[in-house]
Amino acid sequence: MMKILLVEESKFLRLAIGRALVHAGYDAITLADSQAAVETARKQLPDLILLDLPTNANAAEMVNTLKREARTADLATVVFGSLSTMDVAQLQQLGVLAVWEKAELGLDKGGKVLLAQLSKLLPLLQKAGRAAAGTS
Repeated sequence: MMKILLVEESKFLRLAIGRALVHAGYDAITLADSQAAVETARKQLPDLILLDLPTNANAAEMVNTLKREARTADLATVVFGSLSTMDVAQLQQLGVLAVWEKAELGLDKGGKVLLAQLSKLLPLLQKAGRAAAGTS
């Protein structure tokens, strides 16, 4: 089962996305802040980190922290938020797997678009050896 660490400040969205991930067969760990997420990533070594940009105004700092450590350097990260406020090029240089526009993910409507986006990433994650052999 693929383990996903979700970092989302909004309690409503965190619960909604977490439920959608679990219903889709993922093992979801949900947190509200990026500092706790770094510690959890170090301990849990998730297959994927979904990071809401407003949760961490300095998403690049969090990603950079994880990439500098041998144990967490290969963790796949997807950042989502308002593209107008993100430095997409900087995030990609740090090795972020994808950057998604939050408004287009339909997070308040069950997360179907988010789940579709995740399913497109699964082959990349499996090819890189980052994810379990699928979801249940």
